[in-house]
Amino acid sequence: MIMNLEIGNHEGIEWCGPSAISLIAGIPLHVAQSRMAHLQNKSYNQVSVSYVSEMKLILSDLGFNAKPIDLFTRYGNKYEMGPTIQRFVREMQPIEKISKVLIETHGHVLVSHMGFVGDNWTKKMVPLDQFPKVKRHVIGAHIIIPK
Repeated sequence: MIMNLEIGNHEGIEWCGPSAISLIAGIPLHVAQSRMAHLQNKSYNQVSVSYVSEMKLILSDLGFNAKPIDLFTRYGNKYEMGPTIQRFVREMQPIEKISKVLIETHGHVLVSHMGFVGDNWTKKMVPLDQFPKVKRHVIGAHIIIPK
């Protein structure tokens, strides 16, 4: 399991999309950021917003499939805004717990693996109870599977 975001030669802000790609694929942040910039036809420092669809393309190129987790089937209308990160990670299915999961909230993405979560805020994988934004609502999630 990758525990720390490898910042290395990265300059500028650590955005959540490239940070998640880095944590999932185990590549340095500047490589993930460069791939995102190329995909968006922007310069390296112009990347700020990353869409999940773009992240899935890059992850596919790096050898990973992203299988959507059907939140509606799992939770129905139980949570109008989606479950919190805390509830979602605690209630993951066994295969999701041992896999890397890309979690989408409003305007942000993070990674979960083995009860740890991480993103550009923490810059590393931390235990769920130490993650600063556990009350954010999950609006999408993808289990990441090597091809």
